[in-house]
Amino acid sequence: LLTKFENLTFADLKRLEYLYINNNKIKYLEPTLFDDLRNLIFLDLSSNRIKLFDTRLFKALINLDRLILSENELKIISPNLNSIVIHLGFNNLNLNFNKLQYIKRRYFSNRNLTSLKYLAIKSNQVSLIEPRSFKFLENLELLDLQSNCLVKITKEILYGLKGLKTFNLELNSIIYIEPNSFEYLNDLIELNLKNNQLTNIYQNTFTGLIRLIYLNLASNKIHNLEINSFNILPNLEYLNLLNNQIKIFNIAYPSKLLYLDISYNKLEYVRIGKKLKLAFVNNNRFLKQIDFVNYNNLEALKLDETSSELINTIKFDRFPNLNALG
Repeated sequence: LLTKFENLTFADLKRLEYLYINNNKIKYLEPTLFDDLRNLIFLDLSSNRIKLFDTRLFKALINLDRLILSENELKIISPNLNSIVIHLGFNNLNLNFNKLQYIKRRYFSNRNLTSLKYLAIKSNQVSLIEPRSFKFLENLELLDLQSNCLVKITKEILYGLKGLKTFNLELNSIIYIEPNSFEYLNDLIELNLKNNQLTNIYQNTFTGLIRLIYLNLASNKIHNLEINSFNILPNLEYLNLLNNQIKIFNIAYPSKLLYLDISYNKLEYVRIGKKLKLAFVNNNRFLKQIDFVNYNNLEALKLDETSSELINTIKFDRFPNLNALG
């Protein structure tokens, strides 16, 4: 396994476009190592032992499109990404599986970052994001912050992410979402908040998410849902609330919701919306009553591990399109 490169290692590779230096034991790279690689568009430095890189390291890479720094030992991005993003074509940065603890405003302070579309910071140790850290990432489409240590989400943290389409916050420790935190994210389509510590969802929790289609809130500790929590999401089709602590599910349904999973809760009562096609209500042993607003659209209904008394009260012959029952 390689541990270092001499300065002139790539001097004769001026046409090189793809460079893989992953899966080695490199701790440090000489500042001028890539100076002759002006045609490079893809650089993989993953699975090494890099703790810090010199600000001059990427200066010559004027055509770089994708940089993979995952599975290293980075604790900070220093001094900022001006050392990487020096042209407007750069769009993919992977920092997964490092040791980042903070996201500071200066990390992404380069205005050339407006071209960045994919930012992955999965499986780090991030517990704090400074307000407006993503201010210049107006064209970012995917932000992956899965498996970090975030405790809360605020509007100022998300400022600037107006082009975001996919946002992954799974496996953090989020207990609080500030009201209207997502109001800048009008283009967001998919939001994953699975495996956090949320207990309450309010009517202004998801304000602004007018294009959201997929919302995953599974495996939290939610016990309180305000009645208008989700009907402010006019394009929502998929809602996952599996494995929470909900007892009463009587919400105002979003007009386009097709898929609902509320299995493994503590349900006593549930109201099934009129446009639902798939409803998973299974593993709710204390469920006493289900109300169906409309029988015509439901195609799949999962009821196993609920009470037999409840199941016996349901008139299944009223469901003309039901083709899956469990």
